[in-house]
Amino acid sequence: SGIPDGEFQRRWESVSKELEDQDLSGMVFFSASSICYLTGSPLMQTERPIALVYKIGGEKTLLVPRLEYEHAQATVNKCKISCYPEYPGERHPMFYLADVISQMNLNTKRLAADGMGYPGVFGYRGPSLSEVLSDCQITLLPTLIERLKVHKSQFEIDMLRESAKWANYALALLQSYTKPGLREIEVS
Repeated sequence: SGIPDGEFQRRWESVSKELEDQDLSGMVFFSASSICYLTGSPLMQTERPIALVYKIGGEKTLLVPRLEYEHAQATVNKCKISCYPEYPGERHPMFYLADVISQMNLNTKRLAADGMGYPGVFGYRGPSLSEVLSDCQITLLPTLIERLKVHKSQFEIDMLRESAKWANYALALLQSYTKPGLREIEVS
């Protein structure tokens, strides 16, 4: 992703602090943008559920469909990758997620989640976390990552400056090559 490991460490420390402040043991992330923010991996959200499980102390497991397994291994660092067989299948992926949560000893703890289940992408339907984790108390924190993104690190500020510099240059070029009557393809 080009993002230094220290930046990801800072992000995970912020997540840990938020969870500790609320006496929570870990969190499940279903949002693709949150997973990308925390891992740097742009996994595509489809009807096949993807979830990132985090346990305070640093243990992380990303659950992906078998189709995404190698891609996740190649793009996600410092995170265990677990996969489930193709969906739809004999067993719903949310039950594989419950297995991951149990293996991390979070199934009877106070756990946060950014949603009660995987979102309805491309017609996905499935059980909620509370249906597959009956002994787990779940606290919804749907805007946690959004709130963390508000306060920029020095790295993020530097990247915003660099992006603005290139956007300004592209717009200057566009102005010099754009003439009345030209079509987009001619300008490009």
